[in-house]
Amino acid sequence: MLKDTNNKILYLSYDGVLEPLGSSQVLNYVLGLAKSYNFILYSFEKPHDLKDTKRVSAVSKIIKKSGIKWIKSIYHKSPTTLATLYDLFILLSNLILILSFNRISIIHLRGYLLGVPLLVLKKIFKFKLVFDMRGFWADEKADRAGWNRSGYKYIFFKAIEKNYSSTIEIDLPHKPGVLGHITSLIGLNKGNIVNLEIIRRRKEQLTFSFDLQIKDLKN
Repeated sequence: MLKDTNNKILYLSYDGVLEPLGSSQVLNYVLGLAKSYNFILYSFEKPHDLKDTKRVSAVSKIIKKSGIKWIKSIYHKSPTTLATLYDLFILLSNLILILSFNRISIIHLRGYLLGVPLLVLKKIFKFKLVFDMRGFWADEKADRAGWNRSGYKYIFFKAIEKNYSSTIEIDLPHKPGVLGHITSLIGLNKGNIVNLEIIRRRKEQLTFSFDLQIKDLKN
């Protein structure tokens, strides 16, 4: 498969790729896909990881060799709320520049938090969003971190959860009877599949585009 050099995929991760989790679940994933796609990797790295200059240099060489552009910001931990808001502000500022000067066709969002600026930017820039859901984050915070389910943080993230959707394209043969599976899927998941449309119609192929909002998929 030839690499698509015209369009770029922006991968957003709040997990740093210099730490074990980000290295195994983010970096390895992007390195594999970079063989066929043009990637920009944006990650937040912890200060103590950035101080390990040998590791930073080694990882940078691996990423550069794969043709990936790596943009990293410093992760701020405390005070928790203000630090997170500051990180999101930095991200928003950088995203405006990235989207303005690059032809970004897809943004791969890992987790909830970094998607907050995207809710605004989707109204300005045209890109498809792939929401890589890491469980129901707000509910996990309520169960494990003591978030009050009546509190503003829980209510806020449960509200914007409904706005995170992934635009998916499916190609199907343009023949009688082949649409049965997708219509059955849509029938079972009316609350999850929205904005369904046929975006390309060829002699032997139909291309569907729809937004998938993960709530309660059935199969």
